[in-house]
Amino acid sequence: MENFEAFFEDWLSQREAFLDQLLLHASKPEDQSRPRHNHSDGEADKALIEKVISHYQQFYKEKTKLAREDAFLFFSAPWLTAFERTFLWIGDFKPTLLFRFLGSSVDDVTAAQSEEIEHIRVETRRRERDLTETMTRVQESVAAPPLLCLLRASAGQPERNGDICVLEAALVELGESMVAVLEEANALRAATARHMMEVLSPAQTVKLLAAAAAGQFQVRIRRWGKQRAASAPLQ
Repeated sequence: MENFEAFFEDWLSQREAFLDQLLLHASKPEDQSRPRHNHSDGEADKALIEKVISHYQQFYKEKTKLAREDAFLFFSAPWLTAFERTFLWIGDFKPTLLFRFLGSSVDDVTAAQSEEIEHIRVETRRRERDLTETMTRVQESVAAPPLLCLLRASAGQPERNGDICVLEAALVELGESMVAVLEEANALRAATARHMMEVLSPAQTVKLLAAAAAGQFQVRIRRWGKQRAASAPLQ
């Protein structure tokens, strides 16, 4: 856990630097003396996008590693503030948040792009619902029986119908199932971002990354969370 917290703090510092670069690229004024889609600008945007995506891939790799070591610690996310945790969906932000920020950050989406993006949005929402239901079933079907046995034992009640409480084995199974759903959720997050970037131009993608959950929004949520935690009265 300490290793991940150290990694996370270092990763956040790097993310702040990437955010500054994204905002700089996104706010760059258009030079009317050059073609609208200047080749050198496009290549620079692509290079930055690749660095940002690689940065996030590293983050998800480390998070998945931690989840496999201790699923329950991972899902409690102690490295985040309580305010940040209220926004989590299966270990991170919902992929549909990208669509909420697209309209406010990219103002030159064509009709053809809008149609393709709508198809991606519909499919993403469907998969989110499926994964939410899957996680609910995992928690209910695996955790409930052994936990009931534990409650009976703590209350001094005898086992019923010869039931054997195997809480530890059940919790291991629960953790493994939760990690499996997490990996599917991470795959959906990555696929959604990838599909959107295939539709958007590099310049549009830079604007989206700067404004959406992968950039400015997540940074602000963390800042607000720290401010709320610092101002909370001591118990």
